[in-house]
Amino acid sequence: MVQILSNMIRPVIWSLLLAILVGTISTLSSISLMGLSAWLIASAALQPPLYVLSLAIVGVRFCGVMRAVFRYLERYFTHKVGFSLFTSFRVFVLIKIIKALPFKQQTENGDAFDLIVNAVDNLRDSFLRFFLPPIITTISVFILSIWFFLYSYDLMILLISSWLVFMIVIPYMTWRRYLKLKKHKFLLTQEIIEFYEGNRELSFYNYDKYRLKNISHSIEQYQQYQQNLFKLKLKVNLCSEFIMGAYLVICLAISIYLVNTQDFNPIMAITIILTYQAVLEVLAMMPSLIEHFDEASKRWQDLAIFMQEKKFIADTNNEVKNENQEDKKCEDVQLLLKDLAYGYDKVLLKDINLSIKKGNKTLIVGTSGCGKSTLFYVLMRLLYPLKGNIFIQGKNYDDLAEKSIREHFAVAFQEHHIFNLSIRDNFKMLYEDIIDEEIYISLENVYLLDFVKQVGLDYIVGNDGNKLSGGQKHRLQLAICLAKQKDIILLDEPTAGLDIKTTNNICSQLMEKYQKQTMIVTSHDISLLRFFDDIIICGEEKIIEQGNIKKLLLREDSYLNKLIRYKNFI
Repeated sequence: MVQILSNMIRPVIWSLLLAILVGTISTLSSISLMGLSAWLIASAALQPPLYVLSLAIVGVRFCGVMRAVFRYLERYFTHKVGFSLFTSFRVFVLIKIIKALPFKQQTENGDAFDLIVNAVDNLRDSFLRFFLPPIITTISVFILSIWFFLYSYDLMILLISSWLVFMIVIPYMTWRRYLKLKKHKFLLTQEIIEFYEGNRELSFYNYDKYRLKNISHSIEQYQQYQQNLFKLKLKVNLCSEFIMGAYLVICLAISIYLVNTQDFNPIMAITIILTYQAVLEVLAMMPSLIEHFDEASKRWQDLAIFMQEKKFIADTNNEVKNENQEDKKCEDVQLLLKDLAYGYDKVLLKDINLSIKKGNKTLIVGTSGCGKSTLFYVLMRLLYPLKGNIFIQGKNYDDLAEKSIREHFAVAFQEHHIFNLSIRDNFKMLYEDIIDEEIYISLENVYLLDFVKQVGLDYIVGNDGNKLSGGQKHRLQLAICLAKQKDIILLDEPTAGLDIKTTNNICSQLMEKYQKQTMIVTSHDISLLRFFDDIIICGEEKIIEQGNIKKLLLREDSYLNKLIRYKNFI
């Protein structure tokens, strides 16, 4: 990512440096205007020669003109750099996403485009509001510290210490407090999305009124967040004003001491005090920039989901070079299917030969009704195959009891029943000895913890979870499935009905938390490719293609490449 940004900054580096230079001159002009004005007023009281006052007046007017001119130039160059830099960045990201994801002509993935464009625009605005001002202010303080050093070492130390307080100490403390508040910031948006996605089910069960009450509760929480945020900003401003006043008192004390003990001109002392005050006013604005930093970091995290795509494709050539050597390594096979065929009144899939190693992540895709979900029934011994054999850790299914087979699996079926019990009791239906801490961890992995903390583990979810929205019910199913550590995880359409951001968050979380477990996932969403090692593409009564995803992407004639190239996967 750093290399990408450096490549984009390189063409506009001189414009960026010019923007910093112009911004520094503009800041120094504003500070100098205050200092010269102080010098002019103090000198006039002593009735100096007319030419001295004339020169001072010319200097003040010159600084005023310079401030106006360079402030305009600063805005011009910073906006020019910002728009040039982030225009190329937007084009780069969009091209990357289009290549990585199989966007359909129905534009079902249009929310991804909105997310990317909005994220880049927010990064651009944050760049202009947050990243450049601290750089310009730091350079200005460094130049002024040299001038202060010519009069007193103590004044230079005072200036540098004020920079440390306003640029590092207060922003750091503000950021720590801000992190505690912002965890509830987007809860309202999540509740509204959940209500929108599950409104049909809620209306059918006459439970939409309760959900509206829940949204009202979220609105109250959001209002409380806004009030707390306002109080935090007010406290930061008051604290900055207090510290600024304290620094001015210290500067005044040092100046009086220098006037009484050294050959220090009182007029210059007044000039330095008011110049220092102008510097403090510039520094006092820095802590308020933390909010822009938070917005930039959040948008950067949004883009990071997609920025991994380039690395995945680009590194394929290098990684596949070692595939032959890795294949030769003797690894334990977790699951082995030999000449397997299964179905109900007709054969769904036949001639299945599949070897899945420990820790391998396999994605199964295919059209509806081709037998993806039924394969899970076969693996769980809920359905017997028509022919063939299944081996788990080298042992034949035929030699094992059904209970011992199922102890290896954690499974979330697409139609998973939710019992009319509390959230806690729904977990205990499958895991009698589970404790609350384990439930919370499982809920956190599927981004449902905030909701459960609102309603509590004793919340009754209703018949088949009808007191939950569609998205919440689906994530609760996942949480129940993953509550206990198992050797093999089977997930049937785990991201169905979830928005693209939640989908990526949950998948990233699952792959991170369950690196050692073998995972088999069925899905219609081929954009999930980057999370998996192997893929199985199912057709009518047969497997069209299977194998390592990275190898298949390198083959132009692979069916996987055709799915991506022609965007015709349904």
